[in-house]
Amino acid sequence: MHIRHFCWVVIAILVVMIPSERRLFGAPPFPAAPIPKLSFDATANAPIQSTDWNSNRVTVLVFLSLDCPVANRYAPEYRRLSERYHQRGVRFIGVHCEPDTTREQAAKHADEYRIPFPVILDPHGALIRATGAEVVSEVVVLRGDRTIAYRGRLDDRYTLDGKSRENPRMRDLVQTLDALLADKSPPVAHQPAFGCPLPQPRSQSK
Repeated sequence: MHIRHFCWVVIAILVVMIPSERRLFGAPPFPAAPIPKLSFDATANAPIQSTDWNSNRVTVLVFLSLDCPVANRYAPEYRRLSERYHQRGVRFIGVHCEPDTTREQAAKHADEYRIPFPVILDPHGALIRATGAEVVSEVVVLRGDRTIAYRGRLDDRYTLDGKSRENPRMRDLVQTLDALLADKSPPVAHQPAFGCPLPQPRSQSK
C-alpha cells in the first residue's frame, strides 16, 4: 500500500513538472501553414506581395521599429548578414507593424540605420498573426514555400531579462541559414527573443 501511494506521488510530481503537451514534444510556437497571400505598402513605390518570396531560396523577415533600441542596435548585423547571404538566394525584408508608422518615417529610419533591404508596412499586424512574432528584433525565417523554419532571436547578445554582452556566443540566425542552405533542418525552430513588444494585430476594417 505504501509503495502504491509513493508511485502516485511520483506521477503527480511529474505531471506538475510537464507544463504542456507543446513543451513536452517541442512543437514550435508558430503556424505550420505557409504565410498567406498578402500585399504590403513598401518604402519603395511598388507594393510587395508575400507571393514574391516564393522566388527566394530563403526569406528573412526582420521586425523593426522606429524607436526600439534593441532592434536599432542590431541594424549593423542585419546589414552584414543580408549582404553576406544575398548571393546564396537569401532575401531580407524589414517589417514595420506600428499602425501609425508612415512610409516616409520608415524610409528615413532605413536610411538612418543603413538598412539595405526592402522595408514593408504592416499596420494591421497580418505578419504578427501569421508568424506568432511577439517582439521587435525577432526574425522569422521562411523556406521557399513560405513555411516558417525558424522564429526568434538573431543571436544571444541579449538575455531575456535585458542584459547584454558585447559579443554573442550563439548566432542562431546564422546557424539557421547555413542549415537551410545545406538542405538540412535548423538546429532549433524557436529561440525566445528580448525586445520591444509588438502591437496587437488589429482588424483590417479599422
